[in-house]
Amino acid sequence: MFSLLARLTQATKVNSLSLGSAMVSGLTDGRTNRVANIEQGSVGVREGELLWTPSAAQVEDTNLTRFAKWLVREGGLQFDSYDALWRWSVTELEEFWQAIWDYFGIQSSARHTRVLGKRTMPGAEWFPGARLNYAEHVLRNEQAGTDALMFMNESMPLAGMRWEILAGDVRILATGLRKLGVREVRRLLAHHGVKGFKFHPTCQGFFPNDRMAYPMYEIIAEHGLPAIFHSGHSGMGMGMPGGGLRLKYSDPMYLDDVAADFPNMKIIIAHPSWPWQDEALSVCLHKPNVFIDLSGWSPNTFRRSWCSTPTPW
Repeated sequence: MFSLLARLTQATKVNSLSLGSAMVSGLTDGRTNRVANIEQGSVGVREGELLWTPSAAQVEDTNLTRFAKWLVREGGLQFDSYDALWRWSVTELEEFWQAIWDYFGIQSSARHTRVLGKRTMPGAEWFPGARLNYAEHVLRNEQAGTDALMFMNESMPLAGMRWEILAGDVRILATGLRKLGVREVRRLLAHHGVKGFKFHPTCQGFFPNDRMAYPMYEIIAEHGLPAIFHSGHSGMGMGMPGGGLRLKYSDPMYLDDVAADFPNMKIIIAHPSWPWQDEALSVCLHKPNVFIDLSGWSPNTFRRSWCSTPTPW
């Protein structure tokens, strides 16, 4: 296993540095070749001079060391120096970041299709297709009686927030958001005689199988009403810088979870779902409570497979 050396040299700007009982003050700058002034005597710091090295125990207790050992154990990858590990991380981008994903145990409700979808900079696309819940990852480390956050600023000393407070506030917020959606659904049913609900995942910015929406689906299913979901491409935002909207939310495959979890709710996949027509057909064939609406497209543009019943087995 390689050792990591922490270097603080004259090429590094320093405001203050505790050196034993002495306090280094002032500013070292490689461009002006100035040396640090020490309050207890004048000691020169030469460029490139090693000022501090972590102990073996400190090196062993770092995340980087644990990650390097994990690479040996899980992937058979061994690096004899920090530079070798760094070079691998910047030359084998997909392999490195997949290893980071696996090492930290990232949990996703939808798996990514690849590590790096686009290599352009700016605009690189990482882990396309993956769906993560940040709060879920934070709260999985919850430890009662310990600090979840540590913070300080110029006007207050270091302070902490206990896990009980942070996790409690997050759960209160999540519950409140769910209740807002449920309350609106009940109001529409009671006072406006609504006979169905239309969702536009792309415009509303959510995945249909997001569990936050499930309390609303429960009420819709309870009343035997249909739920219509826009699917596929959207003309809104076309030509705008960045498109303004994200098309991924309207992939009909996300409705497979909804149909499985709410088998008594009629689900209508609105429009031919381009470019995910085959996915829509698969969900519709597999789930008897799912139907496809072909509005918005001219019949002469329909593919033959849309008008016949394929036999996938």
